[in-house]
Amino acid sequence: MRQFKAKFKYIFLPFVFIGLCTIIIYTFLHWLLLIRFNVFTLKDKDADFLIPGIVGLVLPQLLLFPKLRQLKAYKATSRDPITILLMVGGFTFAVPICIAQNYLESATGKLTRLDSISEVHYVPQTKYYTVKQKYPNKHMAHFKVILLLAVKIT
Repeated sequence: MRQFKAKFKYIFLPFVFIGLCTIIIYTFLHWLLLIRFNVFTLKDKDADFLIPGIVGLVLPQLLLFPKLRQLKAYKATSRDPITILLMVGGFTFAVPICIAQNYLESATGKLTRLDSISEVHYVPQTKYYTVKQKYPNKHMAHFKVILLLAVKIT
């Protein structure tokens, strides 16, 4: 029981602390640099998935690997338990960061109300718009015929 408490204090609590700090810091920087001041632009998938994934996978290796190496891990036949712990730790960092970025995008978008669609050029650019009056252009409506062929190869 003492070993469990020691490992819990030595590994798990820093892991949770580092994870929460990473989520908060990365989300704040994402909001500050990309959303609020628009310092530079990134593709949505890069800012929401790629960079948080890299941060989430690399950070546990840098911060927790020295502590995990000090543990006396049992010797498995062909797998290293420390590597598996780092992979699980990386995914537990990366997934919440990605979820937080997706929520941040939708929560910080401003809704601009327009009377007609032609006003979109005269109002400040925002992420979301709502229009009171919208009229479809009946002269531009047309049908598109798509033929599908089914071929049976015997």
